[in-house]
Amino acid sequence: MRKLSLIFIILLSATALFAQNPNRVVKHFEIELNVGTLNSFASGAVELRYNFPQHWDIGARACVDGIAVAGGSGNSFNIISDYNFAQEKRVSPFVGIGTGLYISIPGDYVPKIDNSYYFHLMPRFGIEICDRLRITGYLNIIPSYNNFADAGISLGFVFGGGKENKIKYKNR
Repeated sequence: MRKLSLIFIILLSATALFAQNPNRVVKHFEIELNVGTLNSFASGAVELRYNFPQHWDIGARACVDGIAVAGGSGNSFNIISDYNFAQEKRVSPFVGIGTGLYISIPGDYVPKIDNSYYFHLMPRFGIEICDRLRITGYLNIIPSYNNFADAGISLGFVFGGGKENKIKYKNR
């Protein structure tokens, strides 16, 4: 737990260094709504992100994983951060990580975990197309429950964000 906290602090410090660059490529804030699949069950999430001037973003993510007719699901609430490789291009790959709280709500498909709270880790990768469409692959890892992990993929639509307008006004 201490190692992950240290990694998170270092990640935040690194993003603060990049935040001082005045050459902003993308707008400050964006929100993403996404749907996907996790172990063949539906999932849905909302993400709020702040874009730093160059390459990094940080935000919060709330997700319901594994919505099923049989009942039960896993809800996760994460702090996320992504490194965007080519923000100025139409197709921008990214890698990121999220960490936070995972709440297991038992059902027929969920492993026999009681309605409990667990530390949650979520490495992820994907691409953003035309500043609006995001395809993301991710792992849900719960280290304290026998290193339980499952994989998911989501398709999201981004509101806000996008390229920063570079209109310059001359002094009169």
